[in-house]
Amino acid sequence: MTKDLVHQAYEELLIIGCIKSRSAFSTDWLGMDESYYRSVMARGEKVSIRAQVHLAARLRDSGMAFGRAEHGFIVAKAHILVDLHCRLLEDLFDRVTSEAQGIVVE
Repeated sequence: MTKDLVHQAYEELLIIGCIKSRSAFSTDWLGMDESYYRSVMARGEKVSIRAQVHLAARLRDSGMAFGRAEHGFIVAKAHILVDLHCRLLEDLFDRVTSEAQGIVVE
């Protein structure tokens, strides 16, 4: 689920204009070097827990900031970001508890 969810976050951020490239997603939203997301996708792997935590935090912070705007289209972006944050956080909890129990979750 993690791979699909992070890719969905990337696609949503691209659609709503928060990013323009995989490099920007890697550095600004995952907190990694600019080739990180491209490399993870090419290898068919999941992003690291650290990158997923960073993404969830950025989505929350940006969603909360956008939510205080007076323009409806910006508030709509806030709802998308906060929704993605909630789904990523839930997935992160499942991932961490599963890995702690020695269960591999795809």
